[in-house]
Amino acid sequence: MKEFKTIAIASGGTGGHIFPALATAENLMSRGYKVTFFTDLRFHNYARHFVNLTSNEKFSLVVLNTRQSKTGLFAKIASFFHTIKMIYIAFNLLKISKAKLVIGFGSYTSLPVVIGAFFRLIPSILHEQNAFIGLANRISSIFAKVVMTTFPHTNGFYRFTLKKAVLTGMPVRKDILELYYENTNYNINYNAFFRTFDRINIVILGGSQGASIFSKIFPESLKYLNIEIIEKIFVYHQCKDLEVESLEKKYRDLGIKYHINTFFPDAGKLMTMAHLLITRSGAGTLCDLAICGCPSLLVPYKYAKNNHQYLNAKYFYENGSALLLEENEFTPEKVAQVLTGLFSNDQELLTLSQSVKKLAITSAHDKIASIVQTIIGNGNLDNGNDNNPSSIKTNNVGIG
Repeated sequence: MKEFKTIAIASGGTGGHIFPALATAENLMSRGYKVTFFTDLRFHNYARHFVNLTSNEKFSLVVLNTRQSKTGLFAKIASFFHTIKMIYIAFNLLKISKAKLVIGFGSYTSLPVVIGAFFRLIPSILHEQNAFIGLANRISSIFAKVVMTTFPHTNGFYRFTLKKAVLTGMPVRKDILELYYENTNYNINYNAFFRTFDRINIVILGGSQGASIFSKIFPESLKYLNIEIIEKIFVYHQCKDLEVESLEKKYRDLGIKYHINTFFPDAGKLMTMAHLLITRSGAGTLCDLAICGCPSLLVPYKYAKNNHQYLNAKYFYENGSALLLEENEFTPEKVAQVLTGLFSNDQELLTLSQSVKKLAITSAHDKIASIVQTIIGNGNLDNGNDNNPSSIKTNNVGIG
């Protein structure tokens, strides 16, 4: 009986790390690999949405008791020794799993697995989702052979590790990727869809934790719209648990039709039916909306580390593929002005949809699989080899 090679994937437990990591796991398993998936306790927030994947016989889950470093001298010392402990645990678990390669997706959970692999003499590669490399991936890049990037220009690399960067794009879930082809059906008149005569679908996503600013500001902005627009609007709004009741009341008082949820598992399908998406600018969401061809208003989270959400959004904005408002600009008056402009001249919605779809990358999984196969097969990357991942061509220049 054929023995499948095992790939260890290490990911932090938030949506921005988990979704591309699980998408990669699903893809590699479909190609005959087994996956040992290292993550942390936060993964349990999403586990119920991925039962089919996690129950697969090729998938093994390892939950590490990692924790983020806190401020203060003693806390940092304690964190340092806890990380050493996690490296030792990962070192032993990698031996048990018989992993041939580690793929790190960032966050403090990924770092000890990559370092443990280094001491175990197991090669590792990384994937950086954002336009500014995170601290864990930056440190891990010292030990890794390749750092795969989502954006053409990713800031924050150490100068001596920059040569390891390879542009692959973002690995997205199969159900999202299928929407790219469904939404490129030439028998459908997309120009007609973006006419806003009868109904205007507005989707609001606040990232994996929701965004209180949307719950506070967006309903207020609707008060500035004329009645003709108000009567057409249907809002799909993701928010935090504690905001559901008050948000429902706001929409009822305004006479707005709505559907509120704390998590939309079918966010991709919502994007394909949205006239406008209002969202944070995590890399995963941006790549999903590009594949779905969804017009968007991006509001970067201003406290994101290294301001990476702004850098993500800036790339889309500068390519004419999204609208951009920073948090201090996201006021009821300004939002109402944007909405009025869009829904009074809906040609701009179609233009945004067409532009953002040009940034969509559909070949990230193939590129990642090629890199995996090259490293497992050769154990090295040869600059003169045609299979060298850095020579991989991108079919769609933009995100990847």
